[in-house]
Amino acid sequence: MLISSASILSIFMYMFYMNYLIQDLNNGRECIFTALYNSEWYRTPVSMQKLLLFIMLRTLKGETFNLLVVFTPSLEGFATLVNTSVSYFMVMYSIQ
Repeated sequence: MLISSASILSIFMYMFYMNYLIQDLNNGRECIFTALYNSEWYRTPVSMQKLLLFIMLRTLKGETFNLLVVFTPSLEGFATLVNTSVSYFMVMYSIQ
């Protein structure tokens, strides 16, 4: 019982850590966009403005990580995953 509990806990900790890394990456992307948007980019030379606008468009769009088009890793996705798995195991337990 102790070994299975420890393995389940380690799996949940691993899933949380991986989802936290992706969430941190997304937050960093949003911080870059906010910093560029709030800067005085319009006072820079035109060639620099084009580059900054390109960076702003890329960070606004962002990159979404999808695992098998079913799950999007983030803290919200982790909470949904835990909720779904607990619900699944409760149904399996009630069927027995």
